[in-house]
Amino acid sequence: FILFAFFQSNNPPQHIGTSAFAKMVEITSDGTIFDLDCLDASSTYHALSCTIHFLEMDGHSSIESLPTDILSIIFDKFEEEQIDLSSYADFPNDALDREKCVALLARLQNFGYLGSMMDLAIEQSRLGSSVGPNDFDKRTKDIYTAVELIEDALIERSQDKHRYGIGEWVEVRDDSMSWKLAKIENTFEVRGQRVYDTEVDHDLRESEVRWPKEGLRLIFGMGPWIWQQWACLRLENRLRYEEGHEEDFENIDILSYTKELWEIWLTDSRNKSFRALYNRIGTSGQQELLDHILAPFDLMDEVVSNSDGKWDFSDTDVSIYTYISILGSGFTEGIIVVLIQFATPSALALYYFFSEREVTEVALGTREMLFAILLYYLTKVTRDTIGNFLNVTGFYDTLSSRLRSLRQIVWDNGTDSLFQSLGYTFDFVMNTGYICILYIFNMWILFNVSDPFEILGAVLFFEFLFDLDEEIARSRWWDEDKRYIRAGVVGLILQSTIKQKESVTKTAFVNKYAKCMNQEHSKIFKEKMKAKQLPDGSDFLRGNESNGNIGLLTIQEEVDMFRENEKVKILGDEYREPEKKRVSFGGLGGLMRSGEAIFHRHENFRAWSQWQEVLFCCPTPTIVPHAFKSGTKLQLSDGDFKFPDGMRAHKVNYSSRYEGRKLSGAFENWLWKVLNRKSPLTVGRGIIAQILQLASYAILSFMDLFRRTRKGNKFSRFIYKIYNLTSVLVQICFPFVTAALLISVYITEFYCIINLSFSGLEECKIEKYPWQ
Repeated sequence: FILFAFFQSNNPPQHIGTSAFAKMVEITSDGTIFDLDCLDASSTYHALSCTIHFLEMDGHSSIESLPTDILSIIFDKFEEEQIDLSSYADFPNDALDREKCVALLARLQNFGYLGSMMDLAIEQSRLGSSVGPNDFDKRTKDIYTAVELIEDALIERSQDKHRYGIGEWVEVRDDSMSWKLAKIENTFEVRGQRVYDTEVDHDLRESEVRWPKEGLRLIFGMGPWIWQQWACLRLENRLRYEEGHEEDFENIDILSYTKELWEIWLTDSRNKSFRALYNRIGTSGQQELLDHILAPFDLMDEVVSNSDGKWDFSDTDVSIYTYISILGSGFTEGIIVVLIQFATPSALALYYFFSEREVTEVALGTREMLFAILLYYLTKVTRDTIGNFLNVTGFYDTLSSRLRSLRQIVWDNGTDSLFQSLGYTFDFVMNTGYICILYIFNMWILFNVSDPFEILGAVLFFEFLFDLDEEIARSRWWDEDKRYIRAGVVGLILQSTIKQKESVTKTAFVNKYAKCMNQEHSKIFKEKMKAKQLPDGSDFLRGNESNGNIGLLTIQEEVDMFRENEKVKILGDEYREPEKKRVSFGGLGGLMRSGEAIFHRHENFRAWSQWQEVLFCCPTPTIVPHAFKSGTKLQLSDGDFKFPDGMRAHKVNYSSRYEGRKLSGAFENWLWKVLNRKSPLTVGRGIIAQILQLASYAILSFMDLFRRTRKGNKFSRFIYKIYNLTSVLVQICFPFVTAALLISVYITEFYCIINLSFSGLEECKIEKYPWQ
């Protein structure tokens, strides 16, 4: 064997490249030696062909029966050589080993995705029991380990055809605008663009996929995430709603500004230990971190520029209630529209309930028209209302759904104002439960009319009433260039990122970040924060300090400050740069402006002198050794690495309230999984999937009704809970009510006519209601 290996090293076969001469000798579980030598990494096919040659040389003629430990060796070698297992290019159709190469490629792809499942199967087989696909799903599909999130995080990927590999755990941004953990099942190119598939999310672009936050926090520590909070406050302090000003939110380069803030923090002398770690890790690992902490700023840039084509507000129906929900202003206009939408049907109800009118004769074609309208309601409107409900709750890939998803994140964080929370409640109720109630009321009216044209008029009028809030917001005088809504969304992203509730006291702030560290670093962090002598209570990180107290300035900010000081010194205070204007939204021709000013929401958190101290208190993790070679796989000294909570593995969390050890928490997590279409039960947009989503939402709303409100305004949230449950119950009842009324019309009219013939038509005559 040694002589043959020596011969191979000096006389490699034609299809084996000598440029990738890398020795890899492993001892397998049965004691034999498997040697991957002279691996040709010039293409996927050549690497597979070379491996087949070594396998045959080692006595492994059947790819299908190849042991798992051999597959593991091959997989690790391919990973080390950065060989693309998703590439099918350059496969010669006439190659003698083509069939074996295809079989090996398939097994390696499966090994990448099903590695943990295979390990489970081996363990179970040793115990004498079998494991089926259902056992794999239950035990491994939603389970990830700390080792999985760390060891491959820093691998150099810039030369790969795809950034992430099959079987790797990543975070994906779905329709709910939240980042959720998922395992990559496949990756391929579509018209030159790399896309990824998970179990239920498909055609994900690389901008919608990133490395898991839990893994990066273990490697980099919590310092970058504290920096992110400070950077959001700095950005809000600079942004203006002043068209034509260089710092107007549409003119300023948000990404460039925040990247410069990052470089200033990174190169500060107080950040020496973190900078050493950051430089040691290399380009790929640095990029994974930046993709995380710059994600909200990248999203703001997309909203302002519409660079990805998903934020075109010019052709989207946005309700005036959505404006109130996002901006926290424009409430006066909202009240006017609410009065119109409630007063009109109320007037009709008074007329039909209390007026002494008698239907003496039903015009020809009235009942046929009624049947047609009810059939239309049952076949189309019921589906539309369910789809609209899921769109309003933020589970569709539409602009209005994305807006409400972002708003839902702020609601869950409990950081919205009273006006915002009331607007959010109205936005939800008036676009879900109100619509169904109005449809049911309209059907009741249709049974009270005696003319087909009156039926048609009632249907058209109610359709207008449903869309009144969107029609007003679509008017040119409301928000002509959609600047207000774009600025509001930028502010909403800032609001969803700034964890102001975690800064209520110094103790709350310290505990929030300390629980993401191990015991040693948690102790160091608490001691550093204690040594800073920062105020506790309501004064911690609170205050509206002047810009003169800001440290870590960008070059432009320093130049602007020197220019300002010189102008004031020479020309006087009247030449001082005007302060940022306080602009609130008012839709009716700009009148009745009230509520919160844009880009002023967190002005009481601008205690810049305190932030200067907090920014450099986080200890730097040490799991990346000083001898680490950048771009390589991170070899952990402790193969059984644990999360800060002491757990070796975690379960994927689909709900912010999930508690893994409680039965109710596990059930709630499963409901959120169904609602977010992360379950095979709700894959796709069919009627069954929509009904399951609706049922899951109803159960979650019922559970939430009895949960104590801990975040946000308690009054508005109590109202929301009641309206939310009422809306979803009405939504569930609506199709059944429509079907019942349709059947009643059929039985009392058409069935009667069919069975009694036209000679007995008088016996089928109905004066008012079918059930009478």
